[in-house]
Amino acid sequence: MKPLKSVVALCALLAAPAFAATQINTLDTTGYTKVAALSLEQMGLPNIGDSKVVKAVDSKCASHGVAAEQCYFRVLSIVGDASNHKNIFIEIYKK
Repeated sequence: MKPLKSVVALCALLAAPAFAATQINTLDTTGYTKVAALSLEQMGLPNIGDSKVVKAVDSKCASHGVAAEQCYFRVLSIVGDASNHKNIFIEIYKK
């Protein structure tokens, strides 16, 4: 149950409205084109409002020429344990 709570907290973090990238889930990927993959290292649990992951996604979209309003991402996996997320793997899409 603890890993599930951590995933829910991370999803809430990644859906922060202050940035252009928008999180989607596996069912939403129909109609989207994958443009990149991203792997980030982040020690400890992400805090709600922590924007490092979303900023990295926005930066990757910009480097691939994807407009901010067309940038979407999906969290593939989080490697680590319930109290220390070490690696976060993300796919980046455009619509």
